[in-house]
Amino acid sequence: MFKNAPKVNFHKIEKLFLAFFLILIIYQFSSYYIFTNELNNHDNKVEDCSYFLPFVINNFDNYEIIKQNKDIYVFPEIKNILCLGKIVNYEIQNNILYVDIGTNSKFINLLILSSQVVLFFLYSFILRKENYKIINFLAISFIFINYIQSLNVISYFYFLIFPVIFLYINNSLDYINILSDKNFSLSLDIVFIIFLFVSFCIVQFSSHQYETIDWDINAYLVTSQDIGRGNLPLENQFENKPPLLFLLYFLFSLIAKGNLLPIKILNDLILFLSVITLYFIIKNKDKFRFEAFSGALLFILLTSNYWFHPGFSEIYSLFFLSICYLNLIKTKNKYKFFISGLLFSFSTLVNIGSAIFLIGFTFIIFMISNRRFSKIIQFYIGLIIVHLLVLAFYFLNGLANEYLISTLFIPISYSQTEISIFSELVTFLTSLFEYNFFVCILLFVTAINNVAILIKNFFNNEEVFKDSSTYTSILFLNSCLFYYAAAKGYYHHLFFILFFVTFGIITIPKSNYKILIYIAVLISSFQIFSFYIPQTITNLKNINELENNYPVSKVSDVIIDKSIDNDVIFSTDNILLLYYLDKPNSSYIVHPALYNYQEISIVLEKYKKIQINELTYQLRRLPKLIEGDITDDIKNKYQKLDTETFLSGNIDFFDREKTIEIFIRKD
Repeated sequence: MFKNAPKVNFHKIEKLFLAFFLILIIYQFSSYYIFTNELNNHDNKVEDCSYFLPFVINNFDNYEIIKQNKDIYVFPEIKNILCLGKIVNYEIQNNILYVDIGTNSKFINLLILSSQVVLFFLYSFILRKENYKIINFLAISFIFINYIQSLNVISYFYFLIFPVIFLYINNSLDYINILSDKNFSLSLDIVFIIFLFVSFCIVQFSSHQYETIDWDINAYLVTSQDIGRGNLPLENQFENKPPLLFLLYFLFSLIAKGNLLPIKILNDLILFLSVITLYFIIKNKDKFRFEAFSGALLFILLTSNYWFHPGFSEIYSLFFLSICYLNLIKTKNKYKFFISGLLFSFSTLVNIGSAIFLIGFTFIIFMISNRRFSKIIQFYIGLIIVHLLVLAFYFLNGLANEYLISTLFIPISYSQTEISIFSELVTFLTSLFEYNFFVCILLFVTAINNVAILIKNFFNNEEVFKDSSTYTSILFLNSCLFYYAAAKGYYHHLFFILFFVTFGIITIPKSNYKILIYIAVLISSFQIFSFYIPQTITNLKNINELENNYPVSKVSDVIIDKSIDNDVIFSTDNILLLYYLDKPNSSYIVHPALYNYQEISIVLEKYKKIQINELTYQLRRLPKLIEGDITDDIKNKYQKLDTETFLSGNIDFFDREKTIEIFIRKD
């Protein structure tokens, strides 16, 4: 019956693999034999982890075995690698064998990952694919037998994902008919979106125990509160952003009834809507959805670190830009160019810097409309109308200067500042590499591919106007220009880059290379999620107590009890206090950092919104309450409030030891 069976041919490398595993198996059994013999002759402790303990051992004839894992370091103690899966100590008491087994889950997971990647690469490009199952089974079996005590959820994920993907690649034709079914495709969309939502919640909700991650958001909240006092945005309180951002924050504050945690969750929701928009932009009805899923998941990973958790203006601006682009490429409405102009205007009314994307969008509209300037005009009409209406509204209320200061005068002044982005960019890339190696590599690969595709298409005059990858590559370069023009190098200025760089996944050449990208996305996601999940679960369990533990919030309760009423308050640090108290800052400036920006203060001084040396001026006015630093010449007129009991490590993510300095005028 075996005569007609096909002969299995092995490559030279495969034969070496087989010989290697055979030697290891022989060594495994010999170690087992040595251990059983030595056990009967020694009751002392094992030295230098001499023996294996195969997982199949449950008992010896005369002993009850109790196995215990003991974590050991392998770096810098490299020799301890030899102790993994081995007995590092044993003790016999009353016919009970207590065994300590050396474990290190991180190292074993690295071993599994490395072996799977190597085998996957070899069998994808070099070796005979029909032998993959045999060799990979031996590799997994060896690790499983020897290091089962070190295995965790991540380990089993690695064991599973690579063989599944390999089999999918080599049997992909069998799935074409299934994937073309409309009902299945819709179900797949739902599954992917649910997974994206869960993934997003895992990373974003892990930071909500911190009251502040970035004080920009605190300034937005305080500035937006002035709307509730019957004022227009920027009328009496200033933060360096256009008015729509503060209107949105005011609406969120109303929905949240003044509570901070619901506002954070609403900010998360806005960012997630951009994730979904990205999914549908990449999604192609003629292709498997995993491409769109991987791009959206990559964006979640790129923004998963605490650097990007707060509700920066960029996330709102990005949402409107993404909807604008989706409308341009996916809809067939004859008014889509005008509607896109309206959406684009909303983006600029949140973050005026996004106006720089007019360069990219003008090119894109020109190309997708078959070079018709009339469509570009429609787009600009939609854009200009909104700004004219807002300007007219401010003008009629005698506040035209306030509107122009935030949307024109300060941005022009801002653009003239010294550019220091390159050192900051290097710092970011270094920190990203330390954060997650795969995510960093994916950023480089997709960025390079975006540029390469654009160059390729421009050398092919026929494709440059037809290939949608040209449009996304243009927007990626445009986002780089935004980062450059911003000139400060702040991490949140990278939001647009991180969004548009993901489109580089679409045009990765060859399916095998694309599969490797998908694998890298899945591996990095699993690594990042496993890091955030414990804290996310903790936050969800204690969701009703999170805000009760915010230090500034607790201090505000004490101040309310002191009946500050309508007295003047000047805050220069923990400005979130003003939000909790629902009080305006005595200065026109809200954000503490803006006092140090000469390009901003010059404009505000010119239009009589602040005084020269504004900080000193406000302190000399002797406000009823001062939050932050106080000068020595007026210190005797104030009593310092004891806030030590309210401080905790969750006051500020980047400054766990931050204090709250409150001074109340003695009278």
